[in-house]
Amino acid sequence: MAGRIDYVERQERKKEIYQERVEQAEQRSQAHYEKQSTETNTYNLLFWDYENNTFISGNEINSWLDRINA
Repeated sequence: MAGRIDYVERQERKKEIYQERVEQAEQRSQAHYEKQSTETNTYNLLFWDYENNTFISGNEINSWLDRINA
């Protein structure tokens, strides 16, 4: 009888662990979605300004992308 109780307890613990992992994955997924929806330059592309011989800042890129998407 003790063996059966141990088995049931192990199965319940496995279910708890599985549920915790599912919840963590859902939280990570939601956080990733929220982060992605607030960024416009999601691939962190770099652009070069040939006139000033410098990189164009991320803020300038995002501003430009916002204007095209509007």
